[in-house]
Amino acid sequence: MNTARDIMSSNPVTVSPSDSIRDTARRFLEHDISGAPVLDEQGTIVGIITKRDIVDTIKELKLPRMINLFDAIIYLENTEEYNHELSKISAVNVQEAMTRKVITVEADTGIDKVAGMLSENHVHMLPVVDKGKKLLGVVSTTDIMKAIAYENGNKGDTE
Repeated sequence: MNTARDIMSSNPVTVSPSDSIRDTARRFLEHDISGAPVLDEQGTIVGIITKRDIVDTIKELKLPRMINLFDAIIYLENTEEYNHELSKISAVNVQEAMTRKVITVEADTGIDKVAGMLSENHVHMLPVVDKGKKLLGVVSTTDIMKAIAYENGNKGDTE
């Protein structure tokens, strides 16, 4: 049976608590990821941030309404107020939006247990850590799917 170490992404994108939400959203888009571990200056996991955390943080900001009509943006409220509220997004940092309670797995955890933890906790990614909480990688639901689909080295090739 495979373990977390066998299927994890060993060089995951990470963010810092002081990174801005805007920069974090850009990194998520650039790397096509839905979340990232948050590491302090010593490399210790202090949280996790996901697209959902970012969206939840943004919804708490009051952005003036606007519509997009024929490729033109029409502000339904004051443009100056819109720009002021939008600038607040840049001021929000990861520390304010991250989830502090992080569920982790150790590298030798079997993928059946990892799959169960992902499912039971309704998360899409788990940081893989050594006994000292040092980040080794991440296991995602996609990694589990790949392990199932390509078990025994069968990449789906037909002969």
